[in-house]
Amino acid sequence: MKKPVHYSIIVNNRQYRYSMRKIDDEMIYFYCKAAHISQEFYHEDISELLYLLPDHIRDAKQYEKRQEVIRFRISMKDKRKIHRKAVNHGYASISQYLRDLALKD
Repeated sequence: MKKPVHYSIIVNNRQYRYSMRKIDDEMIYFYCKAAHISQEFYHEDISELLYLLPDHIRDAKQYEKRQEVIRFRISMKDKRKIHRKAVNHGYASISQYLRDLALKD
């Protein structure tokens, strides 16, 4: 195993550090505290990970801000309908869709 190499990336005018350490010919250990990533990846997946890293950092920062929970009960039929609408509007989750819908002015 080699020593980790440290890098930084700028997201929203802020600098975030991450490191990579070669494990073997196939695997790299990747660590980024800001994105909550600490795991092994195949070499061929690193370029995609680096491309998506700003999104992971933004998502992690948004998640940290979201501490409160709102719950309500609905029928399975209504849940399917809401899920279908969320997907049709390009959302990956019902929560994200409902949050955006509720906070729209």
